[in-house]
Amino acid sequence: MDQMTSRTKEFLWDTPAMFVDFMWGVLRWPFIAISDYKYNRDPKYKERVDKLDEEKEALEKSRVNSLREKLDAYINEDLAKESLKQGQALPAAPKIEPPAAESKPAVALPESKPPVPETQPSLSPKPQPVSPQPQPAEVKPPGAEEKPAAKPSLESPVAVIIAKPAKGYSPLKVNFSGEKSRSKSGRIVSYNWDFGDGDTSTKKNPENTYWSTTYGVRNFTATLTVRDEAGNTSSVSTVIEVATR
Repeated sequence: MDQMTSRTKEFLWDTPAMFVDFMWGVLRWPFIAISDYKYNRDPKYKERVDKLDEEKEALEKSRVNSLREKLDAYINEDLAKESLKQGQALPAAPKIEPPAAESKPAVALPESKPPVPETQPSLSPKPQPVSPQPQPAEVKPPGAEEKPAAKPSLESPVAVIIAKPAKGYSPLKVNFSGEKSRSKSGRIVSYNWDFGDGDTSTKKNPENTYWSTTYGVRNFTATLTVRDEAGNTSSVSTVIEVATR
């Protein structure tokens, strides 16, 4: 009965312990796999792990050497006590030396030479120079006379501004007209207005409103630039007087 009870206690104690060890191994396996993968893939992590292993190994060696020295001291002390009891000196215990690490010879790798590209002769034909072909001379009928090219007219058009009213109080609405402008080289094709207050227009008969907040009279210079069919241009300006009430 006592034997059965002891076996039952061992079973009840060993089974959870075995289960805990098994679960610890299962749960620890992913971390071990991740650590091994990182060790093989990350040079910095590998260098850090190797350095920690070397430090642990050096610490373990120093601890083992310290224990050996203490053990040698205890053995020598015991031998000295025994020799005093027996009245004769016994030889000291031999000092245990750690086994020397085996050094593996370095393996020299063969030098790799870059491949030499093979040169193949070019099979494309060389371009041949093309000689220019002579152009046939222009044949003129007999009696044909050469006419000189027409010279463009250098006479500029005349730009005329009509502004009504040309003076008044702010805000002043002024009607402009450029229809009196003329040109002997053809008709006027464009009208470019600059009213002097930042506004512009391309109409023939535009209008503009002037504003002034300055005490007294403020002058604005309106400019008209016209261009005819021959490309000649001309400009004219007029002054608009705007007073503040």
